[in-house]
Amino acid sequence: MNPFKTSSLKRKKIKSSSLSPSSSSSTSSSLFDDMDLCKSCGRSMWVNSNSQITSAVSNLPRFQVEQVITTNLGQNETMAFCSSRCKEVFDDIMKFGVETKKFFYSLLGNSTSKYRDEKDFALLVASYLYRKILQGEVDPLLHKQFASSTQCSNLNDDADVSDDRIRDCWLILRSEINLKIDIDVELTSSLSFFHSIYKFIRESCIFEVTITHPIQKYIQSTILKLSDKELADSFEILRTDLPSVASTIDEDSDSISANVLLWRIAARITQASSNRDGLEDDQLSMILDTQTRKCIKGMFETYFAYCPNINLHHSCVPNTIVEAHENEEGCTSIALVALHDIDMGQILTLSKIDDIEVNIQERWKQLESVFGKGYMCSCTRCRYEQLLEDGKKIVIRQDNAEDETIRQNTFHWRDLKYMADLAMQHGKYKTANKLYTIILNENPTLGDVLHARCASVLESGNFLMSQMLWKEAFQLCPSHSGISLHVRKQNAYNQDTESVHDDMVENHDGSQTTLNLQRYETLIPSKCFITLPDSPLISPDECKKAIDWAESAATSRTGGWTTSRHYAVPTTDIPIHEIPPLLKWFNALLSNRIRPLMAAQFGEQNVGKQGRNIYIHDAFIVRYDASGGQKHLPLHRDQSTHSFTVALNSSSDYDGGGTYVAALKRSIQPSVGGMTSFRGDELLHGGDPVVLGRRYIIVAFCYVSHLENKAHPVGKKMKLDAQFHKKSTTGTSLKRNANNDGFTFGFQLC
Repeated sequence: MNPFKTSSLKRKKIKSSSLSPSSSSSTSSSLFDDMDLCKSCGRSMWVNSNSQITSAVSNLPRFQVEQVITTNLGQNETMAFCSSRCKEVFDDIMKFGVETKKFFYSLLGNSTSKYRDEKDFALLVASYLYRKILQGEVDPLLHKQFASSTQCSNLNDDADVSDDRIRDCWLILRSEINLKIDIDVELTSSLSFFHSIYKFIRESCIFEVTITHPIQKYIQSTILKLSDKELADSFEILRTDLPSVASTIDEDSDSISANVLLWRIAARITQASSNRDGLEDDQLSMILDTQTRKCIKGMFETYFAYCPNINLHHSCVPNTIVEAHENEEGCTSIALVALHDIDMGQILTLSKIDDIEVNIQERWKQLESVFGKGYMCSCTRCRYEQLLEDGKKIVIRQDNAEDETIRQNTFHWRDLKYMADLAMQHGKYKTANKLYTIILNENPTLGDVLHARCASVLESGNFLMSQMLWKEAFQLCPSHSGISLHVRKQNAYNQDTESVHDDMVENHDGSQTTLNLQRYETLIPSKCFITLPDSPLISPDECKKAIDWAESAATSRTGGWTTSRHYAVPTTDIPIHEIPPLLKWFNALLSNRIRPLMAAQFGEQNVGKQGRNIYIHDAFIVRYDASGGQKHLPLHRDQSTHSFTVALNSSSDYDGGGTYVAALKRSIQPSVGGMTSFRGDELLHGGDPVVLGRRYIIVAFCYVSHLENKAHPVGKKMKLDAQFHKKSTTGTSLKRNANNDGFTFGFQLC
């Protein structure tokens, strides 16, 4: 008989009392007072039967009310459950004596069902198992495993347990539990045995996962699919908790249509509720009020889960993570997710600490809080960093065999690549480049490693070096798709031609236009510029021709307009280098007009004479379409040092659009043929929603070649815009069927 049951105890609960009520709704109740997740099965439910509030939530357009269960347990209960069955499950876990119950409820605090940290939760799980063992309800093999653990053998009843709560808990438990006659009372009733259970649970079986709140799920999956009226109705209900949906601090709110403003706010709230890390971005925080930021942060419900079958080794360069998922029945389950392809027989690892970006000494300090004093990690990353500190040689082995005599300084090249990929994710490009180079010294034809090394050099700001390395890589691996694509783009855009500026520029039809490079407005000194309406960069005829080329190519090419070329922020676009006549025209435009204009704007001392140090990394025509397809682009930063957009059709063809710049708190939109140019790596920006018609623009990501030693401002980048981050975070789910062998305190393992 399986001894483990499903149970629940929530770690963190949203309380509106922690938020400052908005002045417009000071008498209204928060939606989060009324909606919650069952602490046993994870279903969404009401936590009281107030019909007025129930009506408000159920009136959210397209909200899936059928998944919400009404409970009569009330808000005054310490825990909330969707059914008597779920409450019975919890009661079984908490079947302790009176004093033991008092002890655990004292850890919850005065008002909410909230465990302060992972140690409290591990103590509860250990107590549950300890009670089961002493009452003879657990498989003997399990308590033998605890009894034989190293922690147990090194402790005795007089051991110095650093946390007094462990000793206090054990004393109370032992006084209230009726021992079964045929167990080894001397061993299993000892403090050392209890401590060994606690240590085992704390080190191996406790996981922290984030659950999507019902309102958060609604915002993420439904808001942007609503009609104009439905969106306005939903904002009227959500404004109590998210004041930013009812008001805006945007500078241009009076000059744009109400519909554009409505969808801009919808896009902003949706993005913020989908990415907790994004809220740490200073420029994004500026355009959300304090209460909205607090409420969105509170939506990221954090739970503890106990699951003994996910008992993996720790690594500072893990190959899996634990994630929460919702099944078809609306219940929550957890699963292992692979961070990259895992070979047959490869050991699965998890990180037991929250912050793995720091150096080895800081990581070991965190690990000591989990595994105890003196713990030293022996994962591949820690071994590598120790060898570097000691100045010892790194040896790359070509197969999976391990020679014990050289094990400590020997690594498989894949292990070093995983470390390099992690360094890329954390913005440590020089570290990544060093690791990739070590691998390539022994294995010079590994295409993925060659490609990744080029990317590390590019992200460090050394564009010309990265292009040279990509060309060398192409000679070694011409069939590698990523390498060949970059070489094709190099050959297409960055020809060694001098910029030729002339006041008279020849148009596509043979006519000439006078180009005045001083006719632009500085929006942010040295960072953001826009051409004036009376000084377009290209003529309306040229703009129309560019659109025709793009639409014609999309009709004739397989797949039409692309939607998946950009990993982080996908756009509906078509690459300019794939359309020969468009490419020829664009390159002339780049040399004769765009580079000289950007030189005038950003200064020749920064971008070279006539802008000759500006190189194209990628260029494409983007189409925004209100009737279908892409309508907006989330706020992000570019993979570039400089970016520019050129408007190809008149604003009379559409409503909305433009480049929203967070630092300006408004959208900027040049007239047809005009250009916006800005520091793409520094300014948080996005495509404002197009709510009527179609908008076409040219977008280009550029690098200035002499910025070799200036890395991108990693601390400011939002995580959504890294091309090489998390290669497979939504990859293979590793089914462990741990659900039948463990339980959680927060939701059911289905």
